[in-house]
Amino acid sequence: MKHEQQARRAAPAPAVATKPEQKRTGAWVDVRTFGELRPTFKNRIRYLIEHAEPHYNAKGERVPGNGLARAIAKIGGRADRKYGTILIDLIEFDEWVDRQRLEPINVE
Repeated sequence: MKHEQQARRAAPAPAVATKPEQKRTGAWVDVRTFGELRPTFKNRIRYLIEHAEPHYNAKGERVPGNGLARAIAKIGGRADRKYGTILIDLIEFDEWVDRQRLEPINVE
């Protein structure tokens, strides 16, 4: 009985899409593990997370986010607006990278 419970816990739950527009998610990892799995982004991921949502620059101008917010889950918020754990969805992150690659670059 004990082994059956452990086997059930160890088996990942299948991702089920209830709507056609829903995508498979669930490959969530923390920032440290993300750096090990995607070493190219190891030194940049915290910057990308910080700028995922719209924010204000030093001049007070509103700057649009980089679009990565869909791949980030901030868990355990505190009163000082810090987060206990930040998780990144690997599948959504890879799709975000592909979208960045396919978008035209505006050089003025």
